[in-house]
Amino acid sequence: MIVIAKAGGCEIYAPSDTWFVSFFSSPYPPHVMSRALDLSTSFEFGDEALSPVEGIVEKIVRFDAGPGPYSKYDYVLLLRSGTRWVKIMHVEPRVAVNEKVFVGDPIGRYIRTNFFDRHHAPHMHIEVLRDRSLRPSRAFVIEPSPEFLELMSKRCVDASKCSSMKLRTVYACDEYTFLEPVEMEATCLATNVKDTMCVVNAMISRATPYVGLIKLREEGKIKPGAVVRFLGVCLGYVAKIRQCYAIVLPTRVRYDEWFWNYVSLRNMARNPVPCTTKSIDVYVDTCLREVLELLISMNACVKIDECIEDSYVNLVLREAV
Repeated sequence: MIVIAKAGGCEIYAPSDTWFVSFFSSPYPPHVMSRALDLSTSFEFGDEALSPVEGIVEKIVRFDAGPGPYSKYDYVLLLRSGTRWVKIMHVEPRVAVNEKVFVGDPIGRYIRTNFFDRHHAPHMHIEVLRDRSLRPSRAFVIEPSPEFLELMSKRCVDASKCSSMKLRTVYACDEYTFLEPVEMEATCLATNVKDTMCVVNAMISRATPYVGLIKLREEGKIKPGAVVRFLGVCLGYVAKIRQCYAIVLPTRVRYDEWFWNYVSLRNMARNPVPCTTKSIDVYVDTCLREVLELLISMNACVKIDECIEDSYVNLVLREAV
């Protein structure tokens, strides 16, 4: 197991050989605020979910996930880990209240609920909280660990130097496909922003509300307003900068103004935030695709929202007309 992130002094672990992670490729506000992390150790729903922390199960809450074709119920597992509380969602529990769990122990199975759009893959949503309230506003900022930054630095592909990318299929099902760059076993795709290499972690489509960047060097300098290009296309402009993160918006607006508009419009809803700039089309070979998700993974760092049966494909981004 390796430490991939830290929050409030609590370490979050993932297996050293197989996982995918997302800090920002999610439509929910805690991710925009860098207070949540999505983690999975499997491509398939129903597989075992492994505990990312050591702790004691303090609470299990089942709640209505709303109407739709998938599971009517979702769950919150609350683990007490040291002086912090770790909130885990989207896992059907196989543990009991007061049970002690260790890093890597099975805690349940990945469940598909009606919170998921059809392109989402199995994962657990993780927050590290100050108290038992379960409120996202009580969550700590999640920072990538130094080990994780080093791993990404060694296995990143610079997508700012090319206009297209050849990918190979790693896993495909009826609704999504995981792929990786052909040129190397990449953990992530990166781009150069003002001479600072940054991992691009985002869900890119015609209605992309924001893009997350993770700086591979903490001392890297990025200025607000910097243009971010990826595979020859402008993804947007840097609007907010933290120690390790930057948020990129598709238009030149103040982050605070955009954020409150974003929260009021989305706030756990599925309707996309309107873009006020040119949007982006995703092409796999010559086929237009709805969503491209850029992850950080030991197995496959690109996810497309449809089944791709070809072994090798070419990825191209274009500004929509």
